[in-house]
Order: sequence, then structure tokens, then C-alpha cells
Amino acid sequence: MFSSSGEEKAGRDVESVATDPATGRYWAALEGSNRIVRLSPILKETDQVAPRAMALWGINTGAEAMTRLPDGRFVAIREIPPSLGEPRLHEAVLFSGDPIEHPNPRKFFFDGPDNFSVVDMTLLPDGRALILMRRLIWPLPMRFAGRIVIADTALIRPGKVWHSVPLASLASVLPVDNFEAIAAVPRPDGRITVWLMSDDNAMRVLQRTLLWKLSVDPKQLPWPK
Repeated sequence: MFSSSGEEKAGRDVESVATDPATGRYWAALEGSNRIVRLSPILKETDQVAPRAMALWGINTGAEAMTRLPDGRFVAIREIPPSLGEPRLHEAVLFSGDPIEHPNPRKFFFDGPDNFSVVDMTLLPDGRALILMRRLIWPLPMRFAGRIVIADTALIRPGKVWHSVPLASLASVLPVDNFEAIAAVPRPDGRITVWLMSDDNAMRVLQRTLLWKLSVDPKQLPWPK
């Protein structure tokens, strides 16, 4: 599945991953070819699909965020807004089940902060999603702004806009870089550990690989409407 050739980046450029804890299977969304590949618990490719609804998501602007909902449906969100005239809305799709077996998703739009790209999302146990967003604010030296928003997956409706609520700006005494990954891990005390990771894009002089560990109380997080 994943080519090691520099000429085949579209064959290995995984930008988002979803998993089913019950079966141990994984689904990887590949940017460039806009495919979804299904993997076994030992990470062996078992099948793949190129959904028509994602075909025009671009070479470097594909499904940066994807997750499997508890009821078996899948959500994927495109990285950038489709036009300058809509700086908040991102194309998104809702699969009724495993994308391999249900390759014709229904479209909707995700609403995020102005001019921010969607880069990843993770589910909380109650069905709300934390969505990580990023914007390049200065090219040289590279500086990034980051946001975390929250949205309720129960409110996703085909053909409609899925609204989010701003939750956090990534500003801290800790270093900030090109954060592109987020994960939420429930703790025995009811709190949630949130992990953030940045990508140095093989440009270690300009960017760094960083790992943040945060702790939040889900009871204090808003419920979007």
C-alpha cells in the first residue's frame, strides 16, 4: 500500500486514521489520491476505495480529519475551505458504515474559525468531537496559529452545516509549532488526557516535532447546538 518512492507520495501520504477497537481494524485516508485504505490489526492492507465524493478534494488538501463514530458511521473533513468566499466552511462526508463497504457518502459542511485548516479530530466518550485546526501566520521563519474547537457528532446532518464552538487557542509558555494530530484518552478519574503532536515535515531547521499533554474535564466543555 505505502510506496517508499519519492515519486509516489500520493501512495503513502496518510493524513488521518480511524480505528474500530472491537475488531482492531484501521482505516487510513491518503491525501493526493483521496483514497481510504482498510488495514488489518497487523496493519496489512485488506482493501481500498476512492470515494467519488472526495475525488475533487485536491492533491494537498484532502481528508485531513477522519474518525469512526460509535454507531459505525465514518466522518471525513477536507483540510481547507473550498473557496476564499467561504473562509469557514469545509467540505465533509458522512459514510453510513465502513467506507469500503459503503463507498457513497452523503455530503455536508463543517463550520470552523475563519481561514483555519482542519488537521485532525478525535472523539470524546460522549460523542462530542475535538477538532484541531491550524493556520500558517508567517512563512519565514515558519510560525503557526492553532485552535481546538468542539462539535457534537449527533448534530451532523447530510446537506447541512455542522457547527463548532471555539474551545482553545494554542498559546502557551510551551513551544507552538505545526500541530497536526490530536487524540483523547479517558482517565479513570473522569478527566480526559488530550495529546497534541506537531509535524516537522522533514524540515527540522524550520519546524519541530513536539508532543503536548493536556488534561481537561469533559463536564466543563460546552455542548454545541
